[in-house]
Amino acid sequence: MSDDFSFDDTTKDILTKKVTQKKTGRPAKKDTQKRKRCVSAYLTDEEYNAFVNFLDDRTMSIYLRKMILKEMGFKE
Repeated sequence: MSDDFSFDDTTKDILTKKVTQKKTGRPAKKDTQKRKRCVSAYLTDEEYNAFVNFLDDRTMSIYLRKMILKEMGFKE
């Protein structure tokens, strides 16, 4: 009777070899490039709705960040 779970010499070493996988994803940012601080503001319902309409499908956080940096004279 043959053993159905036996391996021949060509496939025997496959199970014992260590598999090394490449690291996936984007590289980590440097500490100086990481955004760590959050800024928030309270608006009335009227102000908030006007702001959302003004954004016209733009991302709120990106728009606010660019506006703050522009007002402070920072270059992106």
